[in-house]
Amino acid sequence: MSLALWFIHNLSLTYSDVVSVRIQAESNIEGRSRLATGEVTLIAKCKATGFRLLALNSSRSVIDLYVDPSDLEWVESDLYRLPSQALYKYASDIYGDSVNLENVISENLQLRFNAEFCKKVPVKAVSQVTFSPQHMAASELAVSPDSVLIYGSQARLGGIRSISTKPIRLLEVDRNMHGLVDYDVPSGIRVSEQSASYTLEVSRFIEIRSSADVSVRNLPDSVSLDLDPARVRVVYRCTFPVVVEPEGNVEFWVDYSEFENSLSGACLIHSSDLPDGVIGYTLDCDVCECKVRL
Repeated sequence: MSLALWFIHNLSLTYSDVVSVRIQAESNIEGRSRLATGEVTLIAKCKATGFRLLALNSSRSVIDLYVDPSDLEWVESDLYRLPSQALYKYASDIYGDSVNLENVISENLQLRFNAEFCKKVPVKAVSQVTFSPQHMAASELAVSPDSVLIYGSQARLGGIRSISTKPIRLLEVDRNMHGLVDYDVPSGIRVSEQSASYTLEVSRFIEIRSSADVSVRNLPDSVSLDLDPARVRVVYRCTFPVVVEPEGNVEFWVDYSEFENSLSGACLIHSSDLPDGVIGYTLDCDVCECKVRL
């Protein structure tokens, strides 16, 4: 019993010893495979309890280690080097938090990342968004990054024009929204990024109801144009609180050149001079029927 207690006591003390571990490296180098070819052995002097050093040296498991591409140095062809000094930042990932890496004995780990077919495609956000009363999107839902590299066979890559996110479901939104979303990755394809971040800017608004005359732009002096309707009802959506009253400051008009090029005489009603704080508006009629006055 005393021998066992002595053994346990000694293993609980802190020692420095040489530790050898096997590492499977992965990274995210553009145009390269994510996993390095084969395993590498890292030999280093570490300080830890006897129990921990014994466990490390007797383990046969391979440690998966993600290496930031900025820490790798290109050597030639598919070969990269991880300098010894860069390994210290990965000490806890390799050995755990209870181990202190004192000295790296292995010089510059050699890692081989094979070239892979890849191409850059845009990211498309798939979303379902509803808003609380008197709230609306101030801008379209944005994702970052807006494009990613995809990897796969040439035949597989040829049929892919974009990568979609998994559905972003936001209900009864009343404030700005931010989050992360995974990609909906087709089979046989690898994406350079694990996920995308999304942002939705939301504004509170009030509705201001008004009416306005419709004018005609680019009208020749020799022509008169009758409009139906010549006056429209407008509902402005304005951020709260209202900075500038839109009534009387916004012009609604049709373009005579559009009338000339139309077959039916129907022209879209445009607007200009929307004040700051006006998010948008709706008209009771978006199109004017235009006729030349004889």
